Amino acid sequence: MDDDATRPDPPDEPATDDDTPTDPPDEPATDDDTAPGSARRRITPARLTRRQVLTMGGAAGLVGAGVVANRFIDDHSERRTSAGSSDQAPTTAGTTTEGGAGPAGARWSDPATWGGHVPGPGDVAVIDRSVVLDVDATVAGVRIEPAGELTFDSAASRRLASTGNVVVSGALRAQPDGPGLEHVVVFDGVDESRFVGDHTMEPVETDVGLWVVGDGVLDLHGAPKRAWTHLAAPADRGDATIAVVAADGWQVGDEVVVTATEPTTVDGYARHHDRRTVTAVDGTAVTLDRPLDHPHPDVTVRPGVTHHAEVLNISRNVRVEGTPGGRAHVQFLAVSTPQDLSYVGLRHLGPQSARAEGGVEGTLGRYSLHFHMSDDATQGTVVEGAVAYEGGNHAFVSHLSNGVTFRDCIAHDQAEIPFWWDGAGDDEAPGSVPTDDLVYERCVAHLVHPTDASTYGVAGFLLGTGRGNVARGCVASGIQADDEAAPGFNWSPESRDEVHVWTFEDCVSHNNNGSSLYHWVNVVPRTIIDRFTAYHDRHGIRAGAYSNLVSYRDTTVYACREAGLVVVAVPDSPIDAPDETITYEGMYVDQAGLTEFAMQVTAHIVGSQRPTLVTGGHFTGGTRAQVGFPEAGEYPQVYEFTDCTFGGNAFWLADPLTEIVEITVRDAVNGAVVLRPAGRSGRFRPEWNAAVTAL
Repeated sequence: MDDDATRPDPPDEPATDDDTPTDPPDEPATDDDTAPGSARRRITPARLTRRQVLTMGGAAGLVGAGVVANRFIDDHSERRTSAGSSDQAPTTAGTTTEGGAGPAGARWSDPATWGGHVPGPGDVAVIDRSVVLDVDATVAGVRIEPAGELTFDSAASRRLASTGNVVVSGALRAQPDGPGLEHVVVFDGVDESRFVGDHTMEPVETDVGLWVVGDGVLDLHGAPKRAWTHLAAPADRGDATIAVVAADGWQVGDEVVVTATEPTTVDGYARHHDRRTVTAVDGTAVTLDRPLDHPHPDVTVRPGVTHHAEVLNISRNVRVEGTPGGRAHVQFLAVSTPQDLSYVGLRHLGPQSARAEGGVEGTLGRYSLHFHMSDDATQGTVVEGAVAYEGGNHAFVSHLSNGVTFRDCIAHDQAEIPFWWDGAGDDEAPGSVPTDDLVYERCVAHLVHPTDASTYGVAGFLLGTGRGNVARGCVASGIQADDEAAPGFNWSPESRDEVHVWTFEDCVSHNNNGSSLYHWVNVVPRTIIDRFTAYHDRHGIRAGAYSNLVSYRDTTVYACREAGLVVVAVPDSPIDAPDETITYEGMYVDQAGLTEFAMQVTAHIVGSQRPTLVTGGHFTGGTRAQVGFPEAGEYPQVYEFTDCTFGGNAFWLADPLTEIVEITVRDAVNGAVVLRPAGRSGRFRPEWNAAVTAL
């Protein structure tokens, strides 16, 4: 990350809607919304004839891969009809007056734009031309047709509130002229209990949110700013001013979050972050509205390498929001063009559903920001500096949508796995739902909560199946689930063959209540976990599952509460590459006296006599030994330690380890020897509980 000296820059069937009305006769439409019991009406900018507008909104017309029906916006109980009668046709617009159009399009506030009636809370606004949102508006829904554009007035703060779906087949644009202006789309009155969820190829009326479909474009750009940075010096409890590495674009009134860095010996080590409002910015000195509740110490994880707390800026002046009691969502549904979003806030999104067995879980398919089944059409899509916060479900999801880059994106105070990957269904083969060319670059998952369905398996990042995928310079911190299978970074079990290899570089996991990294996948070809750092987690790295070729290079584990490096997997070499094996190169593991061993090799679950190679590592901080083989089992233990150093007693072997044991050691201190369990041939070395034979 460029501001941290410790690291270099590094299908189901489409839904139908039998209630879709057919074209009514061409009688004049009414425009009276004052009658009691009037239903929501569709208000269209004046340009097309009434029949053209109805045809545009009818059941005909394909958008992407799905059929777009009238139920895009309305509930079945509230059809888009004119006021005063439930069986009359939707209101049609009249002719636009000359004053209704400006240089950037017709004005929302001008009645002539809509044929005499500006859409209100009971209306669905249908936009088939260029319209500028020049006032705050509250409607029952918005539909932007393929020829339509809705653009927020760039020179003013504007708010668009909707109680129904906003469906974009044309373009929705927001880009304020300055950081002091705000453009907000907010969904009011959402009833999460009505959500259907699951796979869909068209918007669902009950699942209220922002749907971008077909040729639709969501063109949202907030004021650029440093999305996140690091403390430049330790911060203590009671400090009201903090020093950061960079604060480009930060403003008075911004909210910032300082992540936890306290050791695991502190109760609450995974929760002790501070969220504050900025009251002054002077270069890289940031003054907060109140003092910090917790200390945020620097952490030296190995000689010459010190890590500092992340400072996340979660304020954005372009936002899509639900409410705390009614979360909406954003979905790109089979879009046909790349998208470009930057510095957007996604607040109170990601609905939850009740579980039949009790409790709640995230509603399937309705996430804060979800690219759904767009295949290669999303190649070149960039989401930069976006923040998903205070959400109830996954945050950033690319599902069968290729070529999406998430850069400097933040998920804070979210439920479920924020950086998520929809997997194969129960009736689909593993690995059959790939996404290719996905990039997570300098993204942060912070303060992640499990739901009743995800205590086992929640994580910051899920790395799924596909080709050419990259995670680089990302951070996971504050994962709250306390199972070892709830890590900062987790590989999907579907990522298991030669085309599903991630580039994984310069990522950090710290102050998590679960593991740092959990690789529990078999049949994985040569994959490098490169320059990964884990510190102050409950568990460190769990290198599983049974057999694969996942290897680690220049990786650091420091002071994890219950385990440092736990090795489970044995080499599984492919037939066409019989000499390949698992390697641990340049590992630095310091358990700071918290556990018996810095590196622990478990009893293996399958057999392999190909050696695992450990070279140039340093292992220290174990109270019993630095490398332990403490579990008896039936399968071979074959390891080679070359040019490693040990801070204290180097090895310890259980008595009845297994029948085949070949632990070869070559270094300047111990020479060249082979270790086997005590009682076998060789010189007994009591501190290792091993028989030692010179090579």
